[in-house]
Amino acid sequence: MFSGSGTSYVALDSNPNTTQAIWAGKADPASAPFRVTRAGALTATSADITGAIKATSGYIGGTTSGWKIESNKISSNTGTGKYIELASNGTYAIFAGNTTAVDAPFSVTHTGALHATSADIEGKVIIG
Repeated sequence: MFSGSGTSYVALDSNPNTTQAIWAGKADPASAPFRVTRAGALTATSADITGAIKATSGYIGGTTSGWKIESNKISSNTGTGKYIELASNGTYAIFAGNTTAVDAPFSVTHTGALHATSADIEGKVIIG
């Protein structure tokens, strides 16, 4: 079932042998800017989403160059020395500058221990 044409095109397809079940914005379901497969995979080329978003894998901000989502962590690797990772498990909460926390020039553990190989610190520092 479909209605409209061009960017006003909207379709629902109940044929179990087709990939797309719902699409809009183009008559071709494979390239429509909004489409949902029978398996539930959503493609929306321009979306404002509110509410809870749950993801255990994938990327934010690019296919492989954005923030990488993995179970219990998010990381970004934009080149040599430009790695940063936020993790909810393990020893380190955040580390940057290397893909392994123990070799990173900057890290903070979940208990608050700070390691920085080069730091300029201003303000009140309490040691004790």
